[in-house]
Amino acid sequence: MPPESGIYRGHYTFGFEHSDFQPCERSEMWWVSLEEGENLAKAAMATPGITNATVYVEVKGEVSATGHYGHLGLFKREIVVRQILVVRPVAPDDCK
Repeated sequence: MPPESGIYRGHYTFGFEHSDFQPCERSEMWWVSLEEGENLAKAAMATPGITNATVYVEVKGEVSATGHYGHLGLFKREIVVRQILVVRPVAPDDCK
């Protein structure tokens, strides 16, 4: 299966051995792989109002086929981020 390209929104958690994306309306977590100098963690830390390691994001990218990705191969999918569209603090209505 080729990667699925699109715009994805959800919650991104970053930190030591973490680069996790929880897409809206899905129960699985994806590993975030950053391409072409895009650094989601740096963008999140530079965003005013960010006080913890989880932020709401909207990104353009490709989602991999099912496999083993990320730290210790614990993630079923990987998202390759091509463009960061939105980074902001988490809000209660993020995925509605």
